[in-house]
Amino acid sequence: SLWAARMALPLGTGLAAATLRTLARTQTDGRGPDAGKIPGPLRGAGPQLPPGCTGTEATLAFPAVLAEARCWGMPEEEVARLLPTAERCLQWLRGALGPDGLLADPDFGPRRLETQAHAHRAALLGADLLDGCGRIGAEEWREWAAALRKRFRDGFWIDGPDGGRPAAALHPDGRPLPRLTGAAAHLLDTGLLGGGRLAPGLLDRVRTEQLARLLGAPAMDSGWGLRSMATREPGHNPFGHRSGAVRAHESAVAVAGLAQAGFENEAAGLLRGLLDAAESFGYRLPEMYGAEQRTAG
Repeated sequence: SLWAARMALPLGTGLAAATLRTLARTQTDGRGPDAGKIPGPLRGAGPQLPPGCTGTEATLAFPAVLAEARCWGMPEEEVARLLPTAERCLQWLRGALGPDGLLADPDFGPRRLETQAHAHRAALLGADLLDGCGRIGAEEWREWAAALRKRFRDGFWIDGPDGGRPAAALHPDGRPLPRLTGAAAHLLDTGLLGGGRLAPGLLDRVRTEQLARLLGAPAMDSGWGLRSMATREPGHNPFGHRSGAVRAHESAVAVAGLAQAGFENEAAGLLRGLLDAAESFGYRLPEMYGAEQRTAG
């Protein structure tokens, strides 16, 4: 997957190149709202409905991973072969935006915070990629990303006496969903630009630090990894798919994001929990697993 290939970039760009080539062959051709989209994982929807497939995350990840792979030393000829696919991904993003400038996933559904984070990273890293390869359009994407940062800070952040939190999503009518979820970790994962610079994130520094404190607290850190939803939220279930179970890749994203934000102790705590959980699975972590609060001993 693109997530695994991206995490392995410090070890080499070969896995990323192979993954990107494979996904490039699946990109939707032609015209229409899905043109340029890369299919995501195929999921069963029950006996009465056809399987569902959303490619939003994969489509947004493609230009970001290619841009970072170039920073890590992917040969320029390989980058050049994959660049047209990345440009079509960005063209799809431009056409998929709603009237409010946000990206819904699925179409006409909620505006999830992680989807905005993925779109923001795709725009900034995509702009860096376009500049580095001598293509036009980079400044337009930087301007759009700056506008998205303002929309996100105005619409998604819920103030509170404890410092506030990001909403998990905005409903189609604009109402925020006031729920703290593991998906918020994607707000800390801003991406790598040329020259080793970190891309700006959707949150300012004060709110980034507040989110880092929330993700490192026991309500989110189960002791075995990052919960998909905080323990204090209505409907929390430590075995629920998105209501409390640990999602391994979100935990890894949180570890990197917390370290980037300067919260090394919280990052180390999550990492220790992941590694200890991995031992129970023969060091082959599943996509997610149930995890009640870890206790001493």
